[in-house]
Amino acid sequence: MTPKLKLTLALSTVYVVWGSTYLALKYALVAMPPFLLVGVRNLIAGIVLAVIASGAFRRGIKRPHLIAGVANGFFLIVLGNGTVTYAQGQGVPSAVAALVVGLMPAWMAAIGAFSGTRFAKSRIEAAAKVAGIVLGLAGLVLLIGSGKLSPQDASPLPAALLVLGTFAWAFASVRSKMWPAHPETLAATSLTMLGGAVLAIVVGLGLGEASRFEASQLTTTAVVAFGYLVIFGSVIGFSAFAWLLKNADPALVGTYAYVNPLVALLLGSVIAGEELGPRVLLAAPLILLAVALVSGAPVVNRLVVARRIARVEGRRAA
Repeated sequence: MTPKLKLTLALSTVYVVWGSTYLALKYALVAMPPFLLVGVRNLIAGIVLAVIASGAFRRGIKRPHLIAGVANGFFLIVLGNGTVTYAQGQGVPSAVAALVVGLMPAWMAAIGAFSGTRFAKSRIEAAAKVAGIVLGLAGLVLLIGSGKLSPQDASPLPAALLVLGTFAWAFASVRSKMWPAHPETLAATSLTMLGGAVLAIVVGLGLGEASRFEASQLTTTAVVAFGYLVIFGSVIGFSAFAWLLKNADPALVGTYAYVNPLVALLLGSVIAGEELGPRVLLAAPLILLAVALVSGAPVVNRLVVARRIARVEGRRAA
């Protein structure tokens, strides 16, 4: 298999699979409460990845690797996946949840700037990122105003948790590079999943979710959706994403953030019959444009720099 074909397959997997997990969550939540669903899903996926990465584990696991796995698991699995799953369980449409999560690159840029990371390499890149963040906030305001983020009794909790989860994922994505994770990508991913799974199960049990689980609700659709989340959403999706992080341009990898909502919008509307309303349809292009601006800003900067260099060389040649 050629490198180009591998890249295409990995990108397609992350685009389609992660975009479809929001709809799968909608059906799996019929049978399982949110945090227990997240915990059991990632526990199984973490064990599968640990078996695949057993060679790396045999070479040794240090205490800092475990601590980094638990920290990543708390932010990514419990606060990230957990709050998104909870929000969908409270009635937030899968497509709307995907749109809010799609803002993650904008939050990453903002968090990076406040944590001391260089915000941009040029004024053009900075302008694109600022414009993207502003547009993203505008889209979020439209979504909140639509009532789709807090559909049950106008409670602000689903909206607050959904935004919190997105911030937590962005925070971990920025700060986790400074944590002493296992050097092998799959091993580090499995530790994150296992650490987050245990914490999510503890949260679920603490919230009394065990008493809300009924085996009679385990329909064929719910079981298939859960299996899809484990195999495709976690094992295959995360593995493809990990490979992309090591072998592809970060700007290209980041495009999943605005392709996933498109996939979720299409599947949620066609398969689940979700009615989005005019505010959501107006917010969708704003958010997609916002993420495109933030993710594409470094690319724009490189093009501008390359053009300037070409001009200088052209003048010298003349």
